[in-house]
Amino acid sequence: MKKVFLLLASALMGVASFAAEWTYDDAKKEISIAYNSYGQKDAEGTSIQWQAGNQGALIDAVDEATGEIAWTPVKGEAFSVRITGTPNMTGKFQFCIVDERAEVAYYTELTNTYVYKDVVKGQPFELEGVMFIDKTEYVPDKGEPVALTAPGLCLSFFFDGKSTDEGFNSAEDFTLTDATLEVNFAVKQDIENPLLMTNKGKSEADDSKYQYQYMNNSKVAKEKVKKDAYANVTFSGKAITDVSTLMYVLADNSMQKPDSEHATNWYFAQTTKDFVSFAYNIKAGQTVNESFSYKLENGSDPETNKELCEETKQGPLFVDVILGESTEKVMGLYFENGTISVEITDEPKFDAPKSAPTAVEEVSNVAFENGVIYSSSIVVYNQAGQVVATASDEFAINTLKAGIYFAKTAEGSISFVVK
Repeated sequence: MKKVFLLLASALMGVASFAAEWTYDDAKKEISIAYNSYGQKDAEGTSIQWQAGNQGALIDAVDEATGEIAWTPVKGEAFSVRITGTPNMTGKFQFCIVDERAEVAYYTELTNTYVYKDVVKGQPFELEGVMFIDKTEYVPDKGEPVALTAPGLCLSFFFDGKSTDEGFNSAEDFTLTDATLEVNFAVKQDIENPLLMTNKGKSEADDSKYQYQYMNNSKVAKEKVKKDAYANVTFSGKAITDVSTLMYVLADNSMQKPDSEHATNWYFAQTTKDFVSFAYNIKAGQTVNESFSYKLENGSDPETNKELCEETKQGPLFVDVILGESTEKVMGLYFENGTISVEITDEPKFDAPKSAPTAVEEVSNVAFENGVIYSSSIVVYNQAGQVVATASDEFAINTLKAGIYFAKTAEGSISFVVK
């Protein structure tokens, strides 16, 4: 992105800018964030937070992508942010998109997520994430809604400890040295009834792939979620981008687990040990229709939940979480007309989810790539010689149940095993 942020853009646009702005000195490669005396307090009543926003960081990205600086946020627009550097304090560093004007209660987020990382003094780190605009109005308890017209990229740091601890110094800025900053903008995509999975960075299991996440409150009957019950899941939608793997888990998102004396981390309490993989090697334009059942190995432990939810008092809050992996780095993975439904029962309603196709026995003159057969005519047979599927143009072998198969095409043949 451009090296000099448009810090005067807010004045040009006739809106109020942030009271305190973080700065990025490109010559020194340094990011500085001022101390926020009104921030999160410790037991002594002293703020342990550094925080500031910068409208220019976003407007500059919009300008670079569209040639416009007169920007009004629209739901569905997205920003990707990548920050590297070496911190001068130990704690939690995070970023989000916020309008901090007085008329919108001084702090109103425009996204449903923020991106954070635990950082250690003197140790370089990298933090990357994508945020989608999903809120464009502040609605007060009384009065008319106020448009969120002056958002900025808000950077925050929370000191790991108390204000009386060694290393705490509110007189100095939180700084990142040897810093780099990249901010990019993407316009809203015109997709019918989109199900969006946002970029969460590189996959821990395979750094050649990027991981994307969708999360929404689940409509499951809470009282039915118990150990050894079954989740019956139906997912459908047309992929806009290639997707290597889709995974699902039902999780309890109500829990807070203290990570220090003064701060807490939200975390998932998964109803099963691992995410359940259910679709593979999906091509852009391919429609996925999958129904499967799996056992809740963990269920929801009332005693654990009671202990960890002492502050929130809200009990289980079940969420449907879908992870997608792709070799493509994009702002998000979209499924057109994407839907997911989940029902909890004592016995399974569907078959177990399909396993990834892992073995191809023999290929003769067949176009085959990433688990997909390509031909104008495709006929698939099971081990007994019965026709189990026909297709034209392409056929994804992961749509089959586990077994041994043979396929004839206009060009040749292929035998394979689905495990």
